[in-house]
Amino acid sequence: MARWKNLSRFQQFLLILQAIFLVVCSVLYPIFARMEGISYRDSFLRYRAEGENAVYSGKVDGVPVTFTASPDKTLVFQSGDSIPVTYTVTEDPSAVPKDHDMSDVLTGVEVRRDGEILFRGGWYTGSGFDILVDEDGNQIAPTITISYGGDERQYSADGQPITPSSEPDAADVLNLTSSPVLVHRGDGMAYLGGTFLVALNAVAILFADELFHFDLRFQIRHPERAEPSDWELFTRHAGWVVLTVAAILVYIVGLTVLT
Repeated sequence: MARWKNLSRFQQFLLILQAIFLVVCSVLYPIFARMEGISYRDSFLRYRAEGENAVYSGKVDGVPVTFTASPDKTLVFQSGDSIPVTYTVTEDPSAVPKDHDMSDVLTGVEVRRDGEILFRGGWYTGSGFDILVDEDGNQIAPTITISYGGDERQYSADGQPITPSSEPDAADVLNLTSSPVLVHRGDGMAYLGGTFLVALNAVAILFADELFHFDLRFQIRHPERAEPSDWELFTRHAGWVVLTVAAILVYIVGLTVLT
């Protein structure tokens, strides 16, 4: 208690701020870890079961979206208040392009959007990527989504910019109807890293003079008589601020990571 009273208000403020983030993140990380979902267009869609159906819901570009996947390979998509769109997936071995180099590993599928064919051909998924080859043997590149400082842009298969849309492409439909791997928010290593920085900074703040004199023991005689210069005091304060900001950033970034 005496040590706390001897601290400046600035030191006390930094310690309290760190303690608040430590407590808040100690509560949030376990909560986020229990929220399972999928990554879709750089957004997190939370999973829940409704009978035999799997429902994935969240916001994409600030607009609420919902996917409802049924065991019969039917996917219903709704964005905001728009009319729901129904996609169906049917396996059809005859859709695999003949004489294609990958014909032996492709699964023949037909994807329909409200009854109209969206894609027909072969599909291969593995190691986190999808390969779509239409029945004429042309490989279909998926829509590419890139974020620039929060501004999301999408590009077509030929690299041309297109109007951003939350609607799924054929690869998305195939994945969503095939029990996608569930992820959750929050990286445990980031939490440990942030906590380590908090602890390190707390020691640096609470025992600043002791650490200063300990370091001088290897350089001068009678280090206990030395007094910190203005430059030493400035570097102390700057170091405390840097560690505090670093810990907060690690905590926050860790909460946004999908694992």
